[in-house]
Amino acid sequence: MSFFRSLTSLGPRYLALWVGQAVSHFGTYVAWVTLPFLVLDIQQKSGIESTLDFAITYALETAPALLLGLFVGVFIDRWPLRPVMVATDLLRASAFFYLAASYGSYGTGTVFLMAFLVGSFTTFFDGALFALIPSLVPRKRLADANSFVAASQQANFAIGALAGGIFAYTRGAPDLGLYVNGLSFVVSAVFLLGVGRVEHH
Repeated sequence: MSFFRSLTSLGPRYLALWVGQAVSHFGTYVAWVTLPFLVLDIQQKSGIESTLDFAITYALETAPALLLGLFVGVFIDRWPLRPVMVATDLLRASAFFYLAASYGSYGTGTVFLMAFLVGSFTTFFDGALFALIPSLVPRKRLADANSFVAASQQANFAIGALAGGIFAYTRGAPDLGLYVNGLSFVVSAVFLLGVGRVEHH
């Protein structure tokens, strides 16, 4: 109970940000397992299986944080942060809705490309998130605000991956997970709009 009381005491704008990023990170970690499941599905239908493709998919989802991290910091210092977060959510949603809507009509190369793009957008989202927080909460509550975000990320690391596996198992195919991915990013964008205009960061 004290967790929620402390969370809400940071104000409605921070709460909108926190819910938005929590839903967005849920989608990120669902994607973490859904895209490799998609590769497996494509391989099974083609009759050609390669464990290397799984490694490539995971690498392309996570490599942008290493490859683009320094450049992202430079860019987001010059851009309005909330629009960056909303835009990256909507771009990731578009990528997953495309994969879901055209399911069965593409190969692993398309999944590789989408994995890298989604990972890149996630790097921008996370960079903007932590840069935006100090503009929404008092300095003395900054540690609390960051810890709530970190806690939700760790929870979603487990919950999102488990959910991705459940979606693939119950459906027998990865398309449900793809739609859930897209929807989660749209929901996140809606909550982030509730943060309102941020004058500076």
